[in-house]
Amino acid sequence: MISKLVNNVYAIKGNFLVYLIDIGESFILIDSSDGSDSSIIIDGIYEILERNSKKLKWIILTSYKREVAGGASVLSRLFSALIISSREVASLLRKGGDKNSNYEPLNVTVELSESNLKYMNEILGVDPRHKITVIKSNTPVSGSIFIMFDPILFTGASRTSGIKNKISYICNAYNFEKVI
Repeated sequence: MISKLVNNVYAIKGNFLVYLIDIGESFILIDSSDGSDSSIIIDGIYEILERNSKKLKWIILTSYKREVAGGASVLSRLFSALIISSREVASLLRKGGDKNSNYEPLNVTVELSESNLKYMNEILGVDPRHKITVIKSNTPVSGSIFIMFDPILFTGASRTSGIKNKISYICNAYNFEKVI
């Protein structure tokens, strides 16, 4: 199931939610679900990409938890998309998670650190009318990140409540809600 949250942000529901963001010339995928629902996620991504005549360029993973990273290997290969994560979780993603979160090992292309966070928009090629901010959250695991795109906060496997007047949606692997 595909939901359009705002003009350039889509939610695709498999076992867990993933989010596709139109950044101008291409799309970014936030998280990848757990991998057991890849056909649903793939069909949703194809439908949105074809409708917009663009390609998926990046997959940003908010942690190494299976519900957000388990499908990334398949999606990365299929769409020739590059994977981004925090430096702290990149080694676990390359190993395929930990003893509680097993999946196919990933090839992380960009490791986010304090030195390159300020260049995210340039690295990703974000249209200047929009802005992506990476926030180190360390929840649900050390090294986890939140992604802020305009007034939308993506929290991965973290359940976070609203920050009124700062954001319009909170989106995670389990649900998305409009902040009133």
